[in-house]
Amino acid sequence: KLLSKSASVRGFFLNNYPEEWKPHMRRLAASLADGTLKGVVDPTPFEGLEGVADAIDYMYQGKNVGKVVVRIQADDAKSRL
Repeated sequence: KLLSKSASVRGFFLNNYPEEWKPHMRRLAASLADGTLKGVVDPTPFEGLEGVADAIDYMYQGKNVGKVVVRIQADDAKSRL
């Protein structure tokens, strides 16, 4: 059904599977500890509050590999939205 609608699956709600949470978190922690799973941060730079919208667009386009980081300067952190 997904293919015919040109849809894709991007994630799931963990709370929909409470019985699976503990065993999989143990496996995840073990994989991180033994190095078989490594966290990745996307190298694309996003700067300041004005970069947040660009970072979100980047993720929605499926361009990111790993986590996307937006670097906020001290002056930006004091701004009010």
